[in-house]
Amino acid sequence: MTKFRRQPDIYIHREVITYSREKRPMEMITFTKDTKRKEEREALIDGLFPEANGDPESRPHIFDKKTIFLSCRVHPGETPASYVLDGIMKFLLKQTEQAKTLLEKFVFKVVPQLNPDGVYRGYWRLDTMAQNLNRFYTNPHPEHQPTIFGVKKVIVQQYQYKKLDVYVDLHAHASKRGCFMFGNNLKGEDMLKNMLLPRLVSLNSLNFDWMECAFSEGMMKVKDKKDGLTREGCGRVSIMQACGGLPNCYTLECNYASGRCINHISQKLNAETGQVEPEIAITDAKNRYYTEYNGKENKRNAPPYTIEVFEDVGRAFCIGLLDFYECNPVTRLTMSVYKNLEGVKTTYWPRTRFLYQKRRSPSHKPLRSKARLVEAEIIGFLSVARTVQFTSRYNKWVAPTFRSNV
Repeated sequence: MTKFRRQPDIYIHREVITYSREKRPMEMITFTKDTKRKEEREALIDGLFPEANGDPESRPHIFDKKTIFLSCRVHPGETPASYVLDGIMKFLLKQTEQAKTLLEKFVFKVVPQLNPDGVYRGYWRLDTMAQNLNRFYTNPHPEHQPTIFGVKKVIVQQYQYKKLDVYVDLHAHASKRGCFMFGNNLKGEDMLKNMLLPRLVSLNSLNFDWMECAFSEGMMKVKDKKDGLTREGCGRVSIMQACGGLPNCYTLECNYASGRCINHISQKLNAETGQVEPEIAITDAKNRYYTEYNGKENKRNAPPYTIEVFEDVGRAFCIGLLDFYECNPVTRLTMSVYKNLEGVKTTYWPRTRFLYQKRRSPSHKPLRSKARLVEAEIIGFLSVARTVQFTSRYNKWVAPTFRSNV
């Protein structure tokens, strides 16, 4: 934050939303480029912002921009989530055209620790009361789950201001390999928007696995084995429901150790100069970090994850946002098979219903259930020519192991 404060054109506001059960502060940071600022400030919320002492001037200004809301460490032991957040912050701190565009277009609100007691005490998934806080977003109690109660009130306030556009809760995953995003099961154009952002992130990172992303209804209702709580109480589902079906609500996950494979990514083209820009080490598949792990066999297996990989996912998320809103000054889409955002939409969206009908024909091996069939359509979106190949691969590899510890 010190680097942000040194930039005179950056607006930054830091405040305590509430205190945890053990009276540790849960902070929120608001930052953007200091343009389109209104005189009006965000309103105080009853029971929150204890350090404001009732002063309405203590709240941040309202901007004529959309809000990107990021939260982290509801499960305190999931340290890769913090490194992804570091990657996002480092990207926005750089004085590049991409970073300037994002800060010009959006207000970022960041809650770095949703479970400060768990982080302090070294817990893995629970808080001091042995609660998995990521199951209480539906109806959080101000005394029993004060941080979740507070952060949900703040997010809903952004929705009521008609500012909230994207909500992402950052996590780490112990079993499912790779870096990926979980979204909600929606309909029509909302579903397209829901799936489009993760796809764009994958086009900008060697390490983000689109094939592991999931958007099924079943993933919204799975029950935990130990306590019977469902994922309907997790952040991405509850915030979507509380905010009028907001399409872009996600859980972003990174495995602690490694992934399944690395992506093929296109070159990045500077729209102003028309020149291809060089890759940094973490986005260069020829870098020895990738080549030494795979040897001379030219495989594309994912190497063991490092801090740099997690930060790269955060960087790719920012670039995915630029592509999603069609304001990326240095994009890979132009050099890809899609050519532009419309190309991504027309390639992936229209085929879902057709593929669904085709896979039900006798010549195709049936998937195990309708829910998994829908999941296959969502995460695959492959061409008709590859339908049979994809169906076979899905039955063999993905369906038997499809699970999550979100």
